[in-house]
Amino acid sequence: MPAPARCGCWLNLLALPPGAEWEDPKPGELTPYCYACWKASQPVELFLVTRPRDPEPGGPGTPPAPPPPPPVRKGLGDAVAWVLKRVGVTPERWSKVLGAPCNCRSRQARLNRWGWRVWDRVRALGRANNRG
Repeated sequence: MPAPARCGCWLNLLALPPGAEWEDPKPGELTPYCYACWKASQPVELFLVTRPRDPEPGGPGTPPAPPPPPPVRKGLGDAVAWVLKRVGVTPERWSKVLGAPCNCRSRQARLNRWGWRVWDRVRALGRANNRG
């Protein structure tokens, strides 16, 4: 009878025959086979752990999305543009009425600059009145 094959690692245990499945020993028993060498001979996919996918947003069991934050108004021109958009006056509609481009961006930038200039003066006057 030929001697059983030994594994190639430092444990020098019995090598599991090729193609054999690993069986865990019963509680309290030891196995004569080398698990490390058996695992090294198996395809990697056998040992990859996959986690369940995250539920899709808006799918069943997920809470509704929170409402979007209110827009950040950077100046007077931004506030006017926001109000006009809410009312339904869009650059496309205004261009149709005028029959020419509306130059909304430049008007908005001008109002922003003017609004901040006025705001700075009002704040300066308020500080001056509080000092004296």
